[in-house]
Amino acid sequence: MKLSLITLGYLLCVGTLSFAQSKTDKELIEETISYYLAGGKEMEKAFAEKGELKYVRDGAYNELSSKDFVARVASSNRPKPVRTESIEFIDIQGSAAIAKVKLDSETSLTYDYMSLLKIDGQWKIVTKIFHSDRK
Repeated sequence: MKLSLITLGYLLCVGTLSFAQSKTDKELIEETISYYLAGGKEMEKAFAEKGELKYVRDGAYNELSSKDFVARVASSNRPKPVRTESIEFIDIQGSAAIAKVKLDSETSLTYDYMSLLKIDGQWKIVTKIFHSDRK
């Protein structure tokens, strides 16, 4: 009986520690966005396999696969711009979420709107739309 109580106490402590150490969905989404903001190849971790970017440039609608976008950013010789990055909000409902990210640099102000899905326990960006204004 004493051994059973000790075992039960141990399991409760381990279970409580595991629960306390697990990240919330919001924290996991923030981590995904941090991969995106890191740029380069690190950005690849943020996107779903078939992620997409959709945007309007010069009045024309455009689409780009996240794979092409990541490759373009990773192969760019330009240094990451000096900018202020902030997550304006995250809204989560079950396995779906949206996030708004503000990127403010000397030359532009950009707002990214990201649709994320929880796929196999990981939050991934499935679609990103954005608007950017030159300063």
